[in-house]
Amino acid sequence: MILSHTRHEFGREERKACDRVLAGGFLTGGPLVAAFEKSFCDFTHAPFSAAVSNGTTALHLACLALGVKPGDEVVVPAVSFIATANAVLYAGGTPVFAEVDLRTGMVTADSLRKAMTKKTRGVIVVHYMGQPADLKPIFDLTRRLGVFLIEDACHALGAKYMDSMIGECRYSDLSTFSFHPAKNITTGEGGMITSQSQKLINSIKDLRNHGMVRDPKRWKLKKYAAHAYYEVQSLGFNYRLTDMQCAIGIEQMKKLPRFLKTRRSLLIAYQTGLQYLPEIQVLKQDAAISGAHIFVIRIRETLAGFSRAELAAELSRSGIMSNIHYLPMPLHPLYQKILPQKQQLLDQCERFYTGLLSLPLHTQLNLRDVERICSVIRAFCDKHRQRKSATGFSSEKVVLSAVVLADLNKQYLDWLNDPRVNRFMAKQKYDFDDLSDYFQSVKASKSNSFLAARTGSCHIGNVLIEKKGSTGILGVMIGDARRHGKGWGSQVVRAACRYGFSKLKLQRMELGTLAGNNSALRCFTRCGFRITAIQKKNGQAVVRMRLNRGELKS
Repeated sequence: MILSHTRHEFGREERKACDRVLAGGFLTGGPLVAAFEKSFCDFTHAPFSAAVSNGTTALHLACLALGVKPGDEVVVPAVSFIATANAVLYAGGTPVFAEVDLRTGMVTADSLRKAMTKKTRGVIVVHYMGQPADLKPIFDLTRRLGVFLIEDACHALGAKYMDSMIGECRYSDLSTFSFHPAKNITTGEGGMITSQSQKLINSIKDLRNHGMVRDPKRWKLKKYAAHAYYEVQSLGFNYRLTDMQCAIGIEQMKKLPRFLKTRRSLLIAYQTGLQYLPEIQVLKQDAAISGAHIFVIRIRETLAGFSRAELAAELSRSGIMSNIHYLPMPLHPLYQKILPQKQQLLDQCERFYTGLLSLPLHTQLNLRDVERICSVIRAFCDKHRQRKSATGFSSEKVVLSAVVLADLNKQYLDWLNDPRVNRFMAKQKYDFDDLSDYFQSVKASKSNSFLAARTGSCHIGNVLIEKKGSTGILGVMIGDARRHGKGWGSQVVRAACRYGFSKLKLQRMELGTLAGNNSALRCFTRCGFRITAIQKKNGQAVVRMRLNRGELKS
């Protein structure tokens, strides 16, 4: 069976609702528009909303309502569907691209601040994949600088942030949504804007309907008032949503809690099925709060030995469709032409885009389908994963061989987070992305030798030797805490030094260890290292030690 990347879900309820519209008196401009807006407000807890023709027009009207005009800059994420930036252009402003976090695909308060100038009128934040951006610090930044904040929530219907629903606008001026067939609910095409401000929503309702004002209290030319009278007070558009679409939307909103439950369970299944694959980075989503619109991975192509195109082709051969969300906006020819970007931003966009792949996520999938997809990916990784023994350097009871992808596993991660092992490491909780990123950075340098220390079939620790001329900078970790205090550290250090002197032709080995790490100091001293200096680093005393060729003690 073919597993499509996305698929909407309609039932008899939507068909019956459409039949009622066809049998009634209003195809557009009727009572179902207000009814759909109310159901949306009830779900998101927003006090005011305006239904519009699609998510793009929602963004356009949001920019207009907040006063974007020629000469204004609006900071937007570098990664989003192109409409996020285009809406600023439609309003006459200039989009300015901010870098995104490589693990989430979203902007931060810091990246937005760096992109702001004196011309900044506002900010658009995208809840990429359905995962809420960290809104509070961004909202605080915009209030401090006196600029507006729009949430592009087209991915995030049903998402939660802190104590509020996305769309409630507790931390923004306006939120925009899309009802494209790929979204969490669909009306074929459609959009919604929500706000805490009735004034903004009234302005948007005027703009969506040619700028027409029908409220007698707001008329400026009352002497002309007559039956069916209206005034056009602003340059508006035909951005209306029809009653037919609203009828579908009302029925879809009733099903949204079930849709979200399914999507979130599939998201968890993906995260479980693809964990501990060093070739695959799973972009961060919290299933408890995400709208779970799409599921995105990045192939670490430099580690994996295969490309995104090769994995996508393998999935396709297995009847599994995939997609890419998105080519970063600054890389599109349009923006390359009209808004040339700094090379730093373009490089960051390319890093994020490389290996990006979206896997199927919709309510027509089940857990067996997700396991099928994960199995194909795991098997593909296994096929390309070659366990290289490298030199297989042996010393006493310890064998050193190159760390390979198969060594990046749960055991290694447990070592890093074991307080018996990491007492003298940076205080943080490590995750699999940290491990894979570290491995990738180490392997990127040809001067590094990253070695696993093994005894028999047991992987007990790791050694890193960074070659600088004729000097090797040594780092050692005995990960298996059961072997601490039993002489294994000395065995590994001696093996590492012999490797450096014989295989790498080094003249000396150097290292640094915290002054309080007495067991390490004793271990290195037993092997022949001598103290050369004691330095202060980040408020701590670091002991520098050196071992020259020929001075290694048995």
